[in-house]
Amino acid sequence: MGSHRSLKYIAAVAAFAATPAFAADLPPIVEPPLVPPILEDVSGWYIRGDIGYVDFDDPDVTFGNGKVHFEKEDLDDTFLVGAGFGYKFNKFLRGDITIDYRFESDFSGGTRCFSCSGVQFSREESAITTWTGLVNGYLDLGYFHGFSPYVGGGVGFAHVAVDDVFGVNPDGSTTNLESNSETNFAYALMAGVSYAFSDHLILDANYRYVDFGEVETDPDVNGDTVEFDDLTANEFRVGLRYVIY
Repeated sequence: MGSHRSLKYIAAVAAFAATPAFAADLPPIVEPPLVPPILEDVSGWYIRGDIGYVDFDDPDVTFGNGKVHFEKEDLDDTFLVGAGFGYKFNKFLRGDITIDYRFESDFSGGTRCFSCSGVQFSREESAITTWTGLVNGYLDLGYFHGFSPYVGGGVGFAHVAVDDVFGVNPDGSTTNLESNSETNFAYALMAGVSYAFSDHLILDANYRYVDFGEVETDPDVNGDTVEFDDLTANEFRVGLRYVIY
């Protein structure tokens, strides 16, 4: 009877001693790595909103069907607001339609008085406002820790208005011309970088060159107008794109 009990004890001790060895043979438990979302694969419809600073180039301004050229032309800088919607076709190609409004920009310049003694100029003033509607295409150049540089271009229309046309001649006489507006073909070239906060929210900062075309005032009693040619601007914009789905 005692020998049977001893055998039971020995078997229990042997089983207990073998347990660590058996546990050591089990493979370790490995947690699967966390995989971050692949933002560049997101595609679909998005909306956008932008604000920006507009640095106008000095326009080419003439009077009387190009007979008199203005000098010292200057078109003040201004600001813009814009909105649009678009679609991301794949991780490299996207496109959108944008509408932008630029706040009023004051123009100043003058014409030389050849009949005056010495060098004298008239003082000419007016105000320019512009709307643009553009269809744009973009090429995203890669993805680097959420950042994506890109280049793009757009074509569409520019609605340009000239108002408050006023001039003072060296002899003190004044001229006033009627306001007018024109709608022209417009194009833009862009380069920028975006940063994806998430799959849906993207920060966008870019430079854009825009050509608005031209505008001229209504004619005076002699049929002469003031003509603003080569209206272009360098724009620096920042905005957000929100991917709907």
